[in-house]
Formats: sequence, structure tokens, C-alpha cells
Amino acid sequence: MRKEKYLNISRYRLRKIFNISDEEWTYLTKNIEYKEYKKGTILTNINEVEDSLYILLNGYVRFYFNSNGNEYTITYVEPNSIMNNLESFMKQEPSKFIIEATTDIHIFEISHKHIMQSYERSHTAERLGRIFVERGLIRRFNREVAMQCKNAKERYADLLNEHPELVKNINQKDIAAFICITPESFSRLKKQIKKDDNKTK
Repeated sequence: MRKEKYLNISRYRLRKIFNISDEEWTYLTKNIEYKEYKKGTILTNINEVEDSLYILLNGYVRFYFNSNGNEYTITYVEPNSIMNNLESFMKQEPSKFIIEATTDIHIFEISHKHIMQSYERSHTAERLGRIFVERGLIRRFNREVAMQCKNAKERYADLLNEHPELVKNINQKDIAAFICITPESFSRLKKQIKKDDNKTK
């Protein structure tokens, strides 16, 4: 029942990009699996080969890696997003980072095998794949620009403005990791922002 509900919502959103016939929609969705995972579930682990493409329907997911005992957040994924470790998925090589549910999540999951078969048989599938790759590259580029060209205060302001719901659903330590500062520095940053806000009132 939930699968059909989410499929209908997904098709409605897809129509904003382009139309798809009933026949193609049936073909593209016949191998989609609907799954629910609890907070803390690892979807893809270090050194695992990414074998699925995910559509995040509900909840939040984090991409991160560990180095010298510290966790480094690459990005967060919000509802209504397509996601996976693209490099591992395309090359079928071990993943260099972890994909973890930071809340309970509902997803659609499509295997690498079925994705490749769809590319061979459907121009629509190819087009969807291209859109996914393009958006992933743009998101990665914007993240890299922010890391290089903006300070922590500006990165935090961007996060608040662009992803307010995400901020409500992750803890302070993870917010600090996302904007690439320590929890202690993040605490000082929030105090300074509050102090600056009080001055302007």
C-alpha cells in the first residue's frame, strides 16, 4: 500500500521534468523495492561495493568517512532525493565512505543489475540516469566551492537558509561536522551569532 502511494507521488514529481507513458512507467518501476530502515542503519559501508540506487522518500541520510578517529561528513541527503555512492556504483568498486540513516527512513531501492538493464532498453531510463549524475556533480561542486570560499559562519548561514528542516533533524555535533568545524568551535560560533543578533536589536 505504501509502495503504491510513494510511486504515485514520485510520478507526479517526475512529470515536472518530463512526461512518461504508462507503459514506460510500468517497466521502470516493476523492479523497485520499497523498504523501511531504522535510524543508524548502514546502507553502504566502507569497502562494500555499491549495488543499489536509492530514492529517499522520508527521513535523512548522511554520507561520511572516518580518519584518525574522527568522523568527516561529506553531505546529507533530504527526502525526495536520488542517492548512492555514484563512483562505487558505476565502477563496481569498494566504497570509500559510509551511507547511514540518521533518522528512520523509507526508500525505494533499485539494483545495479536492473538499472543497467533499464539503460539498455529505455531512453527514459538513460535520461533519468543522466539527470541524476548531473545533479550529483552540481551538488558536489557547490559543496567544494563552499568549503574553499566561505567561512564557517557563512556555511552555517547557508545551511539554515537552504535546509532548515535538516537542521531540525540532526544533532549539533553533526552540524559542526557538516560545516567542517569542531563541536567546540560550533558552540562558540552560535554564541557569537547570538551576541551579534542582540547588538542589532
